[in-house]
Amino acid sequence: QKQLAELNVNDKVQTGEIKIKLNASTATTLDIIIKYNVINAGWFPIYDLKADKINAPLQLAYKAHVYQSTGKKWENVKLTLSTSDPNTNNLKPEVNTKHLNFISHNTYYNNNATKSYNYKYNPMVQTVSGIVTANDGSPLPGVNVIEKGTTNGVQTDFDGNYTLKISTGNELVYSFIGMKSESLPIHSSIMNVSLDEDVAMLDEVVVMAYGSQKRTAMTSSVTEVKSESIDRLLQGKVAGVQIRGMANIKSKDNPLYVVDGNILNGYEVGNLNPDDIMSVDILKDATSAALYGNRANNGVVVITTKKGEYTSKGDVIEQGITNTRFEIKKPYTIPSDGDVTVIEIENYSVPATYAYFAAPVLNENVFLTAKIGNWEQYNLLPAEANVYFEGSYSGKTNINPMATTDSLTVSLGVDPNVVIKRTELNDFKKNQYIGSNKIINKKYELELKNNKQTNIDLVLFDRIPISQNRDIKVEDIETGNANYDSEKGIMEWKVNLKPNDKSTYSFSYSIKYPKYKRVNL
Repeated sequence: QKQLAELNVNDKVQTGEIKIKLNASTATTLDIIIKYNVINAGWFPIYDLKADKINAPLQLAYKAHVYQSTGKKWENVKLTLSTSDPNTNNLKPEVNTKHLNFISHNTYYNNNATKSYNYKYNPMVQTVSGIVTANDGSPLPGVNVIEKGTTNGVQTDFDGNYTLKISTGNELVYSFIGMKSESLPIHSSIMNVSLDEDVAMLDEVVVMAYGSQKRTAMTSSVTEVKSESIDRLLQGKVAGVQIRGMANIKSKDNPLYVVDGNILNGYEVGNLNPDDIMSVDILKDATSAALYGNRANNGVVVITTKKGEYTSKGDVIEQGITNTRFEIKKPYTIPSDGDVTVIEIENYSVPATYAYFAAPVLNENVFLTAKIGNWEQYNLLPAEANVYFEGSYSGKTNINPMATTDSLTVSLGVDPNVVIKRTELNDFKKNQYIGSNKIINKKYELELKNNKQTNIDLVLFDRIPISQNRDIKVEDIETGNANYDSEKGIMEWKVNLKPNDKSTYSFSYSIKYPKYKRVNL
């Protein structure tokens, strides 16, 4: 992989000429800074999720993988990572009048809205696997998965699964007859896709709703100043106060620095922009000890900035109108070999509500999920995450914060210590023929077993089919104690299982249809 990346490196030094025309009334001296974009450099986020216990906070490590193949090694540079994409089409659409008229049955008219995605292309992905489903969760066999701009592609198998080795493309296109095509950046080694029905290719018209979502993000610039400048600034803001030890972080006389609620070292405070400081408060004696304990023996300098967001490492999170910027204080050397340099942005201890999820009609595994509230504060981006459960690596998952919900649910993988089995009871009522109709009777049993040494909460889902044809009737529905949505046909059980406990649930229904017809059971 690294050798292939090195072959794609552009080792030619491109030169050019920039002409600047100034119209000044008097002679002047200017400092000119030139900024430009390159297409062969970028970054993408990746996360580490660690869940040691189901009653402890979720540990989330937010990392950036930075790469470049410009032909020039970046030596000890200060990086600013932005979530904006200069390749995005920024032209707003114009809504014009839509006129209806008769068209041929063979005419295909693309009336699909452009969807909003915030996935970033990940050049390190060499193989992509996943499952393609319909919007009801059923797998789609025979879906074409093509690397955009190439002939490299595969089709999904009977269970909707696919695996594709990536050659040179940046996007995957998913297409299937009767479904809307999807085009996604190659952002993860696991890409599961749900395809919607294409109303233009169906005899029966289905009206679908499209939602909208709002995002808040960030931008600005920070000027680095020396520690001595901050010394003078703080002394000027608080009369009679002498701040000692700023330049020597090993000094025993150092005060405790708290910037926007985060405890920082003196040298990190020295990197603050004086114009960004809104207020400075000095806490001493009993007041500081009550709030910060023994660390505040030499007093506390509480600094409130105008931007007000820093990581625990002292890096700046800048908030603006349409993007998020992480200004990394530590210089990095980024080689021009196409390989990634890992930069740790932040570590979070995230309060989470853990629950197990099972849908044996689709997958006879039990998945552990973590529900995160107030997730907007973490500035997350859609990306791949490495999952570590109870001290062991358990695989990969995807984090997709592009949602309008109040909480973010993350799948932490399969827990083999919770077992579920779905069995069709063949000794139920036999199939019957009444007149010109055939009646098929179905009954299923769901059995759960908790082999863990702790109590667990589990949400169990199954379904009863819904008829879309008046000649097909679903009758004699028995759902037991399930919470049943009759419009969608979805059953839900909320289960609490003690250690080594078992639980069994059952449901049944019958289907009546013309005996010379065939139904997709």
